[in-house]
Amino acid sequence: MEESVKIAIRHPDLLAAVEHDLDVQGLKKKHARKTEQHFIQTRNAKLDGLDIDLPAEPLECSSTLEEGRPRMPALAVFIFLLLRGWIGGPKSVHYKILLKESITLHRLLDSVGMHKVPGPSTVLDNINAVSESTQQKILCAQLAVAEEDELDDLTSCRADSTAVKANSMYPTDSGLMKAFAQRAAGLCERLFLLKLPGVIDMRGRKDVEKVCALAEELGDLCRDIGMLSGKRNVSTQRKELYLKMFTRVARFERIFKRVLEQARRAVDKANRGMQLLPFKKSQADANLLQAESDIEKLVIIAAYSRKRIVEEKQTSSSDKIYSIADIDAAIIRKGGWQDVLGYKPQLAFTGKGLVSAILVPAGNAADNGQLPQLLTAVEVNTGKLPRSVTVDDGYTCAAVRDDYLKRGVEIFSYAGANGKRVIGEETYNSEGYQAARRERSAAEANIYTLKYGYDFRVVMRRGLQAVRNEMLGKVLAYNMRRLVSLREEQRRAEQLRAIKDAQGERSLAA
Repeated sequence: MEESVKIAIRHPDLLAAVEHDLDVQGLKKKHARKTEQHFIQTRNAKLDGLDIDLPAEPLECSSTLEEGRPRMPALAVFIFLLLRGWIGGPKSVHYKILLKESITLHRLLDSVGMHKVPGPSTVLDNINAVSESTQQKILCAQLAVAEEDELDDLTSCRADSTAVKANSMYPTDSGLMKAFAQRAAGLCERLFLLKLPGVIDMRGRKDVEKVCALAEELGDLCRDIGMLSGKRNVSTQRKELYLKMFTRVARFERIFKRVLEQARRAVDKANRGMQLLPFKKSQADANLLQAESDIEKLVIIAAYSRKRIVEEKQTSSSDKIYSIADIDAAIIRKGGWQDVLGYKPQLAFTGKGLVSAILVPAGNAADNGQLPQLLTAVEVNTGKLPRSVTVDDGYTCAAVRDDYLKRGVEIFSYAGANGKRVIGEETYNSEGYQAARRERSAAEANIYTLKYGYDFRVVMRRGLQAVRNEMLGKVLAYNMRRLVSLREEQRRAEQLRAIKDAQGERSLAA
């Protein structure tokens, strides 16, 4: 916390950026309130003797916020953001205990005028408002402070990638078909539970009941397929069960589309009659859009699953759907390791172990294709071209290396057979390149610290953008604590030099 406050004071633009993000969130909420207020006013009957014409559209919301309830100070949001990267979300047990028990945190909040500790939901709402661009500014400020205080010269770059598990189960065709069908049926049922004015509850109709029954049958078939695992000669039985699933998926699609079309017409009719509040309309639209998307994905999964099971043909991985919970997650394959459903972040580290850049590409992106973007991000974040770059064999690309050597990089090392071929045997075996390859393994140690000290092994949020924000938050917390460690190392080194100088002076005096 002390290190965070010092950085916030030295870089006031960080708190200004946090304030701006909070303003943006506040204006969005204000616009939603104004829209709903206008809608209610247009439905009110006119009073006798008053002739007031309301505008057809809601008035444009002001670009500034008026005075209202006290808002959480930007410094507090800044601290809470970094704490989430270290110990998890505000609704986790550890974070709740910190909010209640930490005297240090309570004193810090008192110093910014917060005499009452906010609840976990309030904390979460505020830190979720902080944008990715603001978090990138925090990362740049951390690196700048490290250089200014001579904790790290930022001239060395070590890069590596890792596999991070998504917040989703490992996929099977039967499991995904069951999940998409059951969610689509549940979304349709939830639409009628909203009790929308003018929308008739169709849950008792035969076609809706049939949809729910088919979804349950798909669940039973998925369970039966799973029970076959580990038994002998199950290929015929599995094929028969999958064929039953394909038949029911086709029937489910046909009936569900009729139900969905009727629900869509009912919602549109109620909206034209000005019977739906704006937030109710948005909820209904979200349910309908999600159900339409789920039925499309269900058909896609059934098509390539039939191709694999019946025709015994393989399908391109890019055409497959891997998760119902996180549609952006992909199968990550790294040599010698078990496949992971998740993401493959690219990380660059300085010589002292600070993260200088992080990229989270979509899918199982090749390392050598991400290297130019990663090095560009390092330059932007540090403000300088590194003198030494060392990466493993998976990043090998002769064109990238030649380009950076021309620009002034002194050592650009690849480790492995491909790297040796690109660099040349004489240069590869030189003392400088051997030292660079030894330093490269430090990136793996840094990633290990991130994974087991900051829970970088798995993400709790879903969707590429949300995952990027979560990983960046963990990196910021890692960097902040790394700065504290580097300051302690610097202090110990200064003490040791002082002791040696004193001993030398005593020796000369003797």
